Amino acid sequence: MRQILVLVILIGVGGCWRGECRKDNLSPLRVIAININEIDIGDAHLIITPGGKTMLIDAGLGTYGTNVILPFLRSHGINRIDWMMASHMHDDHFGGMAEIIMADDIEVGKVLWSTLPNKLMEQRESMYAQDSKKLIEGIRQACAQQYVPIEEVAAGHEMMLGDGVVGRVYAAAEADINVPNYINNNSIIMRLEYKNFSMLFTGDAGFEEENRLLEKGFDVRSDVLKIAHHAGAGSTGENWISEVGAKTGIAQMPKWLSSDERGLRVYNQLTAAGMKIYRTWEHGNIEIKSDGEGFTVITSK
Repeated sequence: MRQILVLVILIGVGGCWRGECRKDNLSPLRVIAININEIDIGDAHLIITPGGKTMLIDAGLGTYGTNVILPFLRSHGINRIDWMMASHMHDDHFGGMAEIIMADDIEVGKVLWSTLPNKLMEQRESMYAQDSKKLIEGIRQACAQQYVPIEEVAAGHEMMLGDGVVGRVYAAAEADINVPNYINNNSIIMRLEYKNFSMLFTGDAGFEEENRLLEKGFDVRSDVLKIAHHAGAGSTGENWISEVGAKTGIAQMPKWLSSDERGLRVYNQLTAAGMKIYRTWEHGNIEIKSDGEGFTVITSK
């Protein structure tokens, strides 16, 4: 599903934002979902620890790397991304990465991804395989030019982001599985933890990947759920909703998808489970901030 770009950002660079500071002078972990427009689909999530380490998960379509993400980083004084991770090999998630890597004023420490063999992408998802292959090669070339190392991520990978913030990779690409929506169902699923706060990032994982993960017994319980696949069809099954147990969800979606029958199914199931859903088309910019114990949500609408 590829019709809206929303930039989801976790912000916590030193100092106060909107005049808010903790007594220990550490910024809280922040999540801001920025509503770009109501037409295009795409994800980008920036994690910034209280001490200033940064991780960018996804970077939207290619044009948004230059037109949206880089201006946002510059306006917030961010000149380094310590880790840049692609959740999966679709252009609305990693299309803007090469532009960010090549930017003169942004330093990238490392690229993380979980790639799939070209031949299998061609066989199982021919519609998107060519675009994905070109983007993968473009990112590799950009990394070579800028001397940025690339690392393949696997399930079980733990990323210590500093200040007690941890990213636990629960799922990554499993090339040999034969499932529909092959690329989506090979998304990286990562649980972000900060003390007693947690948020689950899901890429575009579908029912099949959700069920695979649950069968493996991972603890997916989280305070906040980034609702997969732009809160559209093929994702967010009833068992998944129950096991995650989040009471707050962020949906990066266009307005038209909220009235689509399949989108309504997801929305109704989540609300029936007691989840408060913040949709970018409805709430505008969405901010989540946490001190590691509780969290609050602020919206611009």
